[in-house]
Amino acid sequence: MRRPILLTATALLVVTASAPVRAEMVVTDPGAYAKMLDQIREAQAQLSQLQEQVRQGTEIIGQGQRLYDSLNQISNVNSIGGLLNTPAVRTLLPAEFSDARRLMSGDLQDLGSLTSRATTIRDSNRIYSPTDSAGISPAERFYRDTLEKAGVRAARDMAVGERVTQTADQRLQGLEQLREALSTAPNARAVLDLQARIDAETAMIQNDQMRLQGVAIMQAADERLEAQRQREASARRHDEAQAFWRSLYSK
Repeated sequence: MRRPILLTATALLVVTASAPVRAEMVVTDPGAYAKMLDQIREAQAQLSQLQEQVRQGTEIIGQGQRLYDSLNQISNVNSIGGLLNTPAVRTLLPAEFSDARRLMSGDLQDLGSLTSRATTIRDSNRIYSPTDSAGISPAERFYRDTLEKAGVRAARDMAVGERVTQTADQRLQGLEQLREALSTAPNARAVLDLQARIDAETAMIQNDQMRLQGVAIMQAADERLEAQRQREASARRHDEAQAFWRSLYSK
């Protein structure tokens, strides 16, 4: 009986001594570990994307702030292209040219600021001045009046042409100043103001072109009317001559 008891005691000691060893062992799952690493990598990638989005957002905000500051700066655009601000350049044709009656009156005094130049042109190109018109026939009077009106119209048209050419040259210089300023504009506000100024000047030029077309139409019509007056005067002289000869034959 004594030997079995010793064996039993020995077995109990072995079991008792080995129990803590099994309790300290760690069980490892390779699949779970790999999944955890993937999750960590995905989280890091998402964090990097978020950081990039924050960086881009900060850059956009900075650009917007710079644009806002640029748009609120003073451009001083009116100090550029000062030649375009002069009255002589801004007004292509005198105000009197809006009145067709005065424009076609045949009197150089009706041309406003162009009167002096038109008179100079007429006088410098005159080679014939009628003598005393007392006692001349109606036909001769009509001829002299027609001759004088033709000279006045030619002087008027030349004065207008000179004015338009000079103004166009000055406007071209002013527009060139605006174009050069546009290429060196310091901020967005200056670019917008310069572009608006150029658009306004372009619209004014287009309006003046329409006015010039209207003046050209009136001048052409005036020439046709003058030609018609001459034909009618010729017809009247013919009728008067016929009446004169009939009166002689009837006696």
